[in-house]
Amino acid sequence: MAVTWIYLFDHPGADPARDRVVLASPSLRAVLVAVPEPADAVAIVKDLVAAEDAKLVEVCGAFTNEDVAKIAQAVGPDIPVGHSYFSQEAAPGILRFQEAYAQAVQATG
Repeated sequence: MAVTWIYLFDHPGADPARDRVVLASPSLRAVLVAVPEPADAVAIVKDLVAAEDAKLVEVCGAFTNEDVAKIAQAVGPDIPVGHSYFSQEAAPGILRFQEAYAQAVQATG
């Protein structure tokens, strides 16, 4: 039986019930779930962990430490919650991404 973990990431306009990907092997199952805003993850994570019988949650670097603390509180002490970070060396690339994203938002209205 595979062990399941969940990865949450922000994606404006996402529907967490629909916008997800499952990667599975015989021993490991990953459920990647898009949420419209990091704060929205708190409302869905407890039910998501229960429904998927997940043993671990990880969130993307766009989530604040406060978001992560709220998620950890929602799932309880038995489920570890990890938080992805970028290294200092990635800062120029992150700025380029943010600029490209802002331009895309502006172009699409």
